[in-house]
Amino acid sequence: MENRIKEELKKRGIKQKWLAEKIGVSETDISSYIANRRRPNHKRLTAMCRLLGCRIVDLYPNSKRQVTYKLN
Repeated sequence: MENRIKEELKKRGIKQKWLAEKIGVSETDISSYIANRRRPNHKRLTAMCRLLGCRIVDLYPNSKRQVTYKLN
């Protein structure tokens, strides 16, 4: 399943390193998510959405989950 993590990061001007620090994973993990070698678990995925102010379906267009998280 393809994802749009890289596009969403670029759209918001956010670096992979910052996102990794905020959700408590390594930069290598974020790179693996972007390259579709791994998929974040639900907790990390929802944290990513909350930080990016987007929905799961924005990161994974073929996903059935459409939860929206707003930036504070």
